[in-house]
Amino acid sequence: MPTKFFCARCNEFVRYVDCPDPKGIGAHKLICGPNVCADAIVEFRGRIVLIFRGKANEAGAGTWALPGGYMRYRERCADAAVRETKEESGLDLVSVQFFGVYDDPQRDTFDDRNNVSLVYTGVGIGELAREDADGEVSAVRAFVREEIEDLTFGLLDPQAERSFLAVSHALDASQFAPGQKFVIGFDHGRILREYFARRER
Repeated sequence: MPTKFFCARCNEFVRYVDCPDPKGIGAHKLICGPNVCADAIVEFRGRIVLIFRGKANEAGAGTWALPGGYMRYRERCADAAVRETKEESGLDLVSVQFFGVYDDPQRDTFDDRNNVSLVYTGVGIGELAREDADGEVSAVRAFVREEIEDLTFGLLDPQAERSFLAVSHALDASQFAPGQKFVIGFDHGRILREYFARRER
């Protein structure tokens, strides 16, 4: 039952930690949680920024998602949302406001995780990232609302793609044919639906 543990002293995540097995039920891995995450709904030039999580054997692999991730030790929630937005999209997040808490125990079961997400909204400033240091993000794109709700899009030629505010790092264009459906990971589709509904009030 692999999971991830954060060592505040080392400032690193460790994937496998053995349980001391106090009840004598047999060797197994520790599962700690729930874990606290911060996600961001980023408005960028009138569009919503999503990242493509293309790294295999990672949570959300093969899906589009909001920028976000685990909070660090002694980090404020809003600061985590700002940091994750910068790391995964290249944008500075400003005008940050709290949006909601998402705590469905089944929202992310990868590695037996139980993640609670604090979601923030904000405006992205700058340019979309041209590289991703850890390879977790394969592409960054700013979508119009209609694209997100329709759940279809096709990668265009590089010149046209620039006009759509998209940057690819290691994305295989053959994965996405024009009009092919794409998947929004975790519960981020629900979060965006609630965000759009709230804006209409």
